[in-house]
Amino acid sequence: MIDAAPRVLRRRDDYDAWAEPMGAGTIAHDAGLAVVFPACMKFSWRHDPARFAQFAHRVWGGEYNFQDIEKADAEAIYRLAL
Repeated sequence: MIDAAPRVLRRRDDYDAWAEPMGAGTIAHDAGLAVVFPACMKFSWRHDPARFAQFAHRVWGGEYNFQDIEKADAEAIYRLAL
C-alpha cells in the first residue's frame, strides 16, 4: 500500500496503478471478516437459536436438530471457525 499510493496519485486513471491497493484492501477485509464473523455468531445465536440453526443447516449443511437447538448452533459455530 505504501508503495502503491504515490503511483495512484500520479496516475489516477491507470487501472494497473489501482489494482494493487484494491486487491490488498479486499484481502484485508476478508481476513477481518474471518476473525470477526465467528465471534459475532457466538454472541448473536442466542437472539434466535432456532433461526440460527436453520441458517447454519442451509449454509454449512449441519444437522438441524429440533430437539437440541443449542447443539446444532454449537456445531455450526465450530464449522464456521474451521
